[in-house]
Amino acid sequence: GIQVSGEACDDGNDIDGDGCDSSCLVERGYACTRAGSGSQCESVCGDGIRTQGEDCDDGNVRMQDGCSSNCQVERGFLCAGGSISTADTCQPLCGDGLRMNGAGLPEAYREECDTGGHMDVGCNAFDCTLTAGYQCERAVGSVAQTCEPVCGDSIVIPPMEQCDDGNVLVGDGCGATCAIEP
Repeated sequence: GIQVSGEACDDGNDIDGDGCDSSCLVERGYACTRAGSGSQCESVCGDGIRTQGEDCDDGNVRMQDGCSSNCQVERGFLCAGGSISTADTCQPLCGDGLRMNGAGLPEAYREECDTGGHMDVGCNAFDCTLTAGYQCERAVGSVAQTCEPVCGDSIVIPPMEQCDDGNVLVGDGCGATCAIEP
């Protein structure tokens, strides 16, 4: 391909889907630059158009939202729906043991907990939401751990808690570990 007047690009072939179409026009989702006498076309990551070489394209180049700044699916996420006309939607994989709730995620996709698919009454294994009265303390992106009842939240979780009076004061009948005091 020799790029001549009237051609937006010329990559030396008449194959569509590689950035420069058979009519020598730049295809959506690509940017072409002159390379010698022809054109070099590359996909544009972050434009919301999934093209050749991109595993995902969610319309931005933010990290930790499921689709990386180089349009690869990030660990702990699943991206789907992307095409030449539609941006990908990425959400955390609930049950993989990685708790994802970073600032780059829409609120509806943030995981409150993730026990790695193990049954734990403190964490719903289907949508990774906490059960009232429990906490799962771990860093975002860390390996799953078990969830524990929260003593002092006014929710009694038997058999781990015998009582829960909404505080962790000693001497009021319900102790700091939610055990009934003598």
